[in-house]
Parts: sequence; C-alpha cells; structure tokens
Amino acid sequence: MKGLSFRLFIRFSVLGLILVSCGQQNQADLERLKSIDVVLTANNAEAALDSLALFDVTKLNKYNQTYYKLLSIIAEDKVYKNFENDSVATYLVDYFQREKTSENYLRSLIFQGIARYRITMPDSMVYTPLKKAEDLVMKFPDSYSLFAKSLLAYYLGAVNDVHGNQALAEAYYKDALKLANITGENNLMASASILLFWIKLFNNSKDEAQELLKSVRADNLSPDNLYDLVNAQAVLYLKSNQPDSAVVKYKELFPLSDKVPGKIFKSNIYYSISQAFELKGVKDSALFYLQQAIAHIADSSYQRRNYMMYHKLGNMSYSQGLYDLSADSYKKAYNLLLASVDDITEKKVLELEKQFNYSRVELAALKQKQRSQMIIIGICFLLFLMGFFVITYRLKLKENRQRLAKETLMRLQAETDIVLNKKEARQKEHLIALYHHLTRRHARTEERFEQLSYKYMKNNQPVHDEIQKELSELKNEFSAMLPELINDELFNSYIQLPASVSLTNVEKVILFLLYCQTPSNQIATLLTITAGNLRVKKLNLKRKLTGFGEDVENIDQILALF
Repeated sequence: MKGLSFRLFIRFSVLGLILVSCGQQNQADLERLKSIDVVLTANNAEAALDSLALFDVTKLNKYNQTYYKLLSIIAEDKVYKNFENDSVATYLVDYFQREKTSENYLRSLIFQGIARYRITMPDSMVYTPLKKAEDLVMKFPDSYSLFAKSLLAYYLGAVNDVHGNQALAEAYYKDALKLANITGENNLMASASILLFWIKLFNNSKDEAQELLKSVRADNLSPDNLYDLVNAQAVLYLKSNQPDSAVVKYKELFPLSDKVPGKIFKSNIYYSISQAFELKGVKDSALFYLQQAIAHIADSSYQRRNYMMYHKLGNMSYSQGLYDLSADSYKKAYNLLLASVDDITEKKVLELEKQFNYSRVELAALKQKQRSQMIIIGICFLLFLMGFFVITYRLKLKENRQRLAKETLMRLQAETDIVLNKKEARQKEHLIALYHHLTRRHARTEERFEQLSYKYMKNNQPVHDEIQKELSELKNEFSAMLPELINDELFNSYIQLPASVSLTNVEKVILFLLYCQTPSNQIATLLTITAGNLRVKKLNLKRKLTGFGEDVENIDQILALF
C-alpha cells in the first residue's frame, strides 16, 4: 500500500513539474514575442523578421502561434511583401475576436483590411474590417493604445485617399497626425504629413503643403519615409518653379532607392529629372534624362506608362530635329499603346471576373448570414412562444391556486359560520326557553298569591290586604323590569325589523313574548292588563306591522306569531 502511494506521488510530482516547465516556456516565448513587437513598432521590420525566423513555431502554444502570425503579417507588410489572400488575416480576426478590447484584435482587423486592399478585393470587403475597428475604438476608447488608434486612422485615410475621397482622407490623416504627435511616433507623423502634403498640393494649397513638409523631422526616419520626404520636396521645388533645386533633390533619391524595400523604379527618377530640365529650358539634358528613363525601364508590364515615355521622347526628339529617333520612338509608342489597350482590357476583364467572384462569395455569405438570422429569429420566436405559454400556464396555475385557496377559505368560513349559527341558535333556544320559564313561573306565582290572598280575605283581612299590597308591588316591579330585560339589543337579535319601523316598549315586549310562544293569559298577567286589553293591543300592533309590510322582509313570519 505504501509502495503504491509512493508511485502515485512520484507520477503527480513529475506531471506537476512538466506543467510548470511548459507554463514557464510559454511565458518566456510570449515575452520574446512582445519584445519583437516593440522592435516592429519602432519600424524595424527587417530585424523583427530575423528574430521571428529563430522561432520553432511548432513548439509554441496556440496563443503564441497566433501572436507570431500577427507579428509576421505586420512585418511582411512593412517590407512590402505581396499578400496572396486574406486567409491569415481572417484567421487572426476569428481568433482574437474573443478579446474585443485587446490590441491584437484591433490590429488584426486593420491588417485584414490592408490585405484585402492589396489583393484588390471589392471596396465593401476592404472597408468592413477597418470600420469595425473604428467602431471598437469609438465603443472602447480607453482600451487601445494611441499608437493603434493612429495606425487605424492612417490606413482609413489611405483607403479613402486611393478611392478619391480626399475630404474624408484628410480628416483621417489629421487624426493620425494628432495622435502620432502625442505618442512621438516620428515615422507615422512623417507618413501622415507627407500624404496630407499631396492632398494640399493637389488642391493648390501650396503654402499649407510647404508648411507640412517643414514640420517633418528627417532624423530617425525609415528609408521609405525618407524617400517619400525627399521626393515630396523635389516636387514642391518643381511646382515652385525651382528646377535646379528639384534636380538636386531628385538625384538624392538614387542612393535612397537602394535602401527602400519593394519596387522603386529608377526610370521614374530619371523621368522626373527630365521634366525639371524641360521646365528649365535645357532641352539636351531633358532629352538625355528621358532616354535614361527609358533605358532603366525595369518592368515591361507597365506598358501605358512606357508608351507615354516613348511618345514624349518622339515629341522631344522631333522638336530638336532628330527625326530618326523621333520616328523610332513613335513606332515603339504605337506598339506599346496597342499592347497596353489589350493589356488594360485583359486586366479589366480579369478584375471584373475577380470582383464578380468576390461578389458571388459575398452574396453567398450574405445569404448564409440571412439564413442564420432567420434561424436565430425562428429560435427566438419559438423561445418567445414557449416563454409565453409557460408564463400563461404559470399565471393560470397561480389563478387556479388562488381560486382554490379562496374557495377553501370560503368553505371553512361557511363551515365556521354554520357552527356559530348552530351554536347561536341553541343559545337562543335556551335563552327563549329560560324567558318562557321565567315568565310562566312569574305568572303562576302571581296566580298563587291571588289565590292565597282570597283565602285570607274572609278570615284574616289584614293578611289579605298585606298580600294584595305585596302582590301589587311585585307586579309593578316586574312591569318596570320588562323593558330592561327585553332591551333593544336583545329584541333586535331575535326579531329583525328595519329602523323605519318604530315600536313602543310595550309593543316590543308583547312581540318578543309572542316570539317566545308565551300564552296570552300569561302576557296579560306580566303586563298587568286584562285579556281584553291585551287583544286590543295585539290587534293594533298587527295592523301597525302590516302597514310596514313592504319594508319588512320577514313580515309573514312575524304576523304568523299573532
């Protein structure tokens, strides 16, 4: 038993050590990725790519693998690597969307939009993730860094700029510039300022454009930003009719072009220098640099741009009397124009087909979304119906329970009332019997006193007189006690008459004694009246009650007492 416990302890200890070591390794990998992220934020994309290449991705956990892919796509974008599709960016968005307020989710949305833009997806699919990212920033303004916000504003401006929405693009660029000034991100400030420069120059606001270029600090700029800055300065000199300064700036672009990742066509630099000399009026130099531009054409796929160079060379050589060169240039320009038309047509067809395919995919996605929404609506409706029926059933059940409780209470109350009524009826019967017994006993007592009095009337007159006197006082006392014994409370508890029926005390006594089934001779004795006088009072009382017949509900029962 002890050996088994020891083996279990060893196994759990080893498992715990493995879990701890894995957790430490994952944390170490995460810290390395975060340090590369810092390098990437500083626009050192090549160094970041070199560091990422040292990772064995298969040994990273799920989160670190996804973080690695995010840093890779950002670094590859900065070195101008073409996107083949948006699958990686879409995967990143799907993974990080569980953390709505995380920086990585915001950056995933931004680069999903950039990837779709680079592979020429429809505008709606490009703009959707960027607007979703903007909505997140508006909803959770304190959850994201200023750098991420400025990056989002910059790319929203770039997308609008490319599609000709210059007013909106300018607003986004200004937001990006404002945020970059706060963070001190010089490269982002330079990029936003240079793009704002082009918008101002396009709108003939040369003074504002010049101020924007002056605000750009050239120190610590990335090669591509430095190239864009010098190129913008050269164009500004050209627009300001300073061709010599423009030529100097254009020539500074040659050494910079070798340091910029991606395609920089040196033929464009030569062409710009040719324009500067043409503006200056030095035709020979303009012709020479135009020929250099054509000689340095690196990509024959840009046939329309190449056609324009040959066409201009034909015009320029013709004006200088170089007819053979002019004819050859026109011929090449013509051939390039024909080829460019076919190429443009083919590209347009391919673009339309691609947009059609994307539109079909988008339509299928919308239909699927609509079906999902209908299913959700149906489920919600069913849940609503179920909830309605459950609530209705519970209310009915509650109502039935309340009704049952009420009926039970009423039944118990009725049973209690019956018991009380029976008890009260027995009490009344006993009380009536008692009154009947007392009145009969009193009447018999008076009769015996009368008999005793007459017995002594001949033999002993004084005793007779004394008995008659006591008998008279007894009658008077009992007559005076009757209204107190048969008071209103007692009378009304047995004989219910409305308040409109007004009876005298004697009438109430007569009616109550009749209710107690007291014989008429005893009633006359109790009231100290004759039997004839009692009959008259009874007749008057009956007539009086008959006159109130409509007001008295139990009038028949009362009249039956007479």
